[in-house]
Amino acid sequence: MIEPLLTVRDVCELFRVKDQRTARKLMREMEHTEKPLLVTERAVKAWLSKKTLPPESETRQAIRKGAKHGRT
Repeated sequence: MIEPLLTVRDVCELFRVKDQRTARKLMREMEHTEKPLLVTERAVKAWLSKKTLPPESETRQAIRKGAKHGRT
């Protein structure tokens, strides 16, 4: 079965952007088709997982632990 394809308008709604140029730019960072420009839900999820960062508190804690290990 073919998974649903998202259009530029769909991506605008999903990412809450008004400018379709922004949505197109984001879509081209993902696996996509051209003419028409489309992305799969899987491609969006994969792109988001690459762009998602841990909470800042976890990042700070990891840096502190790394700094302590570096001094000894």
